[in-house]
Amino acid sequence: MAIPQDDHGRRGERPVNKTALCLHFLLFVLLALSAWAMPRGPFVLVVTHPNDPPQKAISLIAAAGGSFVGSGGLPWISLAHANSEDFPARLLRAGALLVLNASLSAACSQESLK
Repeated sequence: MAIPQDDHGRRGERPVNKTALCLHFLLFVLLALSAWAMPRGPFVLVVTHPNDPPQKAISLIAAAGGSFVGSGGLPWISLAHANSEDFPARLLRAGALLVLNASLSAACSQESLK
C-alpha cells in the first residue's frame, strides 16, 4: 500500500504558510518591544506632539506632579521624574502622546553616536 505524498515529496506534511509565519513573528517582536518600552521606575520618557513647543512638555510634566530632568535628542522628547506609581497615567491625562521606559533614552543616545 502506497503512502500518499504531496507535490514536494513529503509524507503527510502541510506546506508552511510563510505569510502567517512572518505575521506571527512580527506580532512576537511587537509584543516584546512594547513590554520593554513600558514605563517602570521613577524616570520616564515623555513624548509630546512634534509641533508643540518644548515648554509644553515641561508644563505637562509639572501638571502631572513630576520634575523635568532633561530633553532628549528631539525637542518633543523629555526625561521626567516622579516617585509616584501613577505618574505615567497622569502624564497621559495631562496631554502626553506616549510615556515610555527611560532606558529607551540611553538606547537612542547610543544609536545617535554610531
